[in-house]
Amino acid sequence: MQLDNLWTGPRRALLRYLVSGAIALGGGLASQDARATAFPSHELTIIVPFEPGANGDIIIRLLAEGMSKRLGQSIVVENKSGGGGMIGTASAARSKPDGYTMVLVANVQAVNSSLMKTVPINIEAELRGVTLITKGTSILVVPAKSTFQTVGDFLRYAKEHPGVLSYASSGVGSTGQLTMEYLKFMVGLDLKHIPYKGGTQMYTDLVAGRVDIGFGSTSGAPELIEAGKLRGLGITSLQKMEVTGDLPPIATDVPGFEVEHWQGIMVPAATPEEIVSKLHQAASNALSDPEIRGKLERLGLKVMASSPAEFDSFVHAEIIRWADVIQKAGIRPQ
Repeated sequence: MQLDNLWTGPRRALLRYLVSGAIALGGGLASQDARATAFPSHELTIIVPFEPGANGDIIIRLLAEGMSKRLGQSIVVENKSGGGGMIGTASAARSKPDGYTMVLVANVQAVNSSLMKTVPINIEAELRGVTLITKGTSILVVPAKSTFQTVGDFLRYAKEHPGVLSYASSGVGSTGQLTMEYLKFMVGLDLKHIPYKGGTQMYTDLVAGRVDIGFGSTSGAPELIEAGKLRGLGITSLQKMEVTGDLPPIATDVPGFEVEHWQGIMVPAATPEEIVSKLHQAASNALSDPEIRGKLERLGLKVMASSPAEFDSFVHAEIIRWADVIQKAGIRPQ
């Protein structure tokens, strides 16, 4: 039998199929490489699913400026508020997965994944991480005339007088409420919740002594503490920050207690790995810039860049954690 005859009929057809498949695969990979090399070729967008001027908005505008310089393209920050941050997040998730649309994702969306009766997006399934950006702390505060001088004072009184003390938050499902509920479960406290419609009225009533205690933000509470209108007892993070002075971590009295609000950026889940890598590199380099870091730290934030995979794992853990807190607190999805 001649060797040439081995490649007649079906065998020759099979060979043509395999060769053409290999060429197509090679072409596809080459196309992906070319796309990554060309990226970005035009303007990018980061969606902030909250109102302009909020902490997350300020953070993203600083990051966008730094990333723009490193990517060589302008980055537009677009505010799409509503639905507890979920409307803008869902809009970004359903955009074209080409890396040109990113979205700010924070602890608010992780909480709302369990707090909303109808959730318009599955963050873990529809988005993938680029990087964690920052983490921040909250401050346990009381009116200046309060007899509580330390976290220990508050905890002892609360345990001895169940149901007597009231705590303020900026609303049902807010970071302040969930943080206090988390503390309640860890220590075994019985406190009355007084929800307000935003932080302004909450601080007003705390200063006036109409409510006993609450968690304040690093953007609102320090000024009132410095003015002698509130007293800070402790912070929710493990590490002290310049903006919180010598306030001790609550974990000093409650081992294992740690709550930090956080911000990061994500892209649609189908965004190619090589493009995610480019975005991550640009963000990471921007966050290493001393000027950008300094501005973020002056807001009372810690710069916490991560790998895309680390951020995905972090978001997963946060969603599970707050779902558990919400269930134990008996907070009904709305």
